[in-house]
Amino acid sequence: MTDDRPRIEYNGMQVLASWPEEVEKAQKITHCRYENTILPRVPHRDWDNKPCHDCAVLPRQLHVPGCDDEACPNCGGQALSCPCQGNYIIENVIERSKDMMNTWDERLDDQYD
Repeated sequence: MTDDRPRIEYNGMQVLASWPEEVEKAQKITHCRYENTILPRVPHRDWDNKPCHDCAVLPRQLHVPGCDDEACPNCGGQALSCPCQGNYIIENVIERSKDMMNTWDERLDDQYD
């Protein structure tokens, strides 16, 4: 079976034409939640200044979720197969979510009182 989807060169790698948009989205997913802790995601690190071999992000960019090269910010292992099982969180949601959770809790309390 062949994959006929259009491809482009991106950061020196052949990727799907839609991939740059996925990389852009990944940059907005800045944190992970592990149990009750919110941790910043680990950006791509490459001392030779090469793109990630799996998701094509450049050094200091955040990996696309599911990339096999992303490190777990909780334990340092491979995030993809990590037993920590973190959940990705979009940065601008973090502060709003704290306020929203309080509001939702209040509404639920009012609804079930």
